Amino acid sequence: MPTRSPPWEFRDNNGTTLANALTGFPQYYNAHDPNASDFLVINPSHPRRQVFDYDPGNDSTNDLYVKINRVARNLPEDMAEFARQNGIIVLTLGLGTRLTIPTGPDGEHGEEMLMRMANDPRMVNNPALAADFKPGQPQGVYCHAVDKDALAPASQKCWRSLSV
Repeated sequence: MPTRSPPWEFRDNNGTTLANALTGFPQYYNAHDPNASDFLVINPSHPRRQVFDYDPGNDSTNDLYVKINRVARNLPEDMAEFARQNGIIVLTLGLGTRLTIPTGPDGEHGEEMLMRMANDPRMVNNPALAADFKPGQPQGVYCHAVDKDALAPASQKCWRSLSV
């Protein structure tokens, strides 16, 4: 099976890579509102994953990979935190076995991210997550489906948790 190049090494029609074309990150995530400032992309003080701006003159392609990976994990967690701060219960549903193994530059488990997003009370029993549990915020649930056949039962488990 051929190995695929990482996205930052893909070249456009002119032979330019993402690492060469990118001049830096935006300060905030603002896909729908150019004036939005709720969700930081560059966040050196993030409690779990610090993100500094990309400096194409000094950062390697591996630095870019680390930063993009951290942004990709920080933004959904920050958005879930914002939702919970506004009284919204967050349910998360994970699919696949890769969620249970360490991945990315920080060796994180995807299911831990999904548990934090939901503020799942089971976090208190996990030493790696206990400090991240927020008892004063709405508590959701993370449900895991190992494969597509387990999706429906896992989804039903999430919905049933709302009626308890």
